[in-house]
Amino acid sequence: MKISRLTSVLLLCILFLILVGVTDSIYAGSYVGSWGNWSGSWSDRPREGRHSWYNYSSSVSWWTYYKWTVTKPSSGRDIELEFYDPANNNHCDRLQPTNLTIYGGNWISAWWISNQCGGSNAELLGFGISSSNVAVGSTYYVRATADILYTAGYGGETNVSYTCFLCSDDWLGKLNYDSGYNGTSSTP
Repeated sequence: MKISRLTSVLLLCILFLILVGVTDSIYAGSYVGSWGNWSGSWSDRPREGRHSWYNYSSSVSWWTYYKWTVTKPSSGRDIELEFYDPANNNHCDRLQPTNLTIYGGNWISAWWISNQCGGSNAELLGFGISSSNVAVGSTYYVRATADILYTAGYGGETNVSYTCFLCSDDWLGKLNYDSGYNGTSSTP
């Protein structure tokens, strides 16, 4: 049986629509924040960025975007993705980061996971910035993946901080999620 070219194209279109429907159901817990200004006071911090959040039921992906618009980062700067509320050491042991995917070039020198919340699991994913590989005006971003460790009775937050060795953190922003780990709002 020979299938016409038009029939083949129609079948591919139908298959594509089915896959898009499946993809939308997988990303049902997604949140994409608006592009805006990061908070913070350090002169070499990224000034613009945003968050994106995808819930896959047993894990989440947190995308953070950075754009240095005034000056490049100083040498020795790091960014910390805190899967908890560092101001109150709250929401510990809910989410455990497992992986970091880097986009935008070779702008990260290394990344690590550590326990900063005082619970029994690591909740912080940090990465060092290769300042010589960052260009003012370019956008850089990462996708941090974390396992969901248990069902939460209430929502929580994740935070982004700009820091360096022996420095206090320069808080940039946060993302809030509900008890089902669906992103609800962010700064920016």
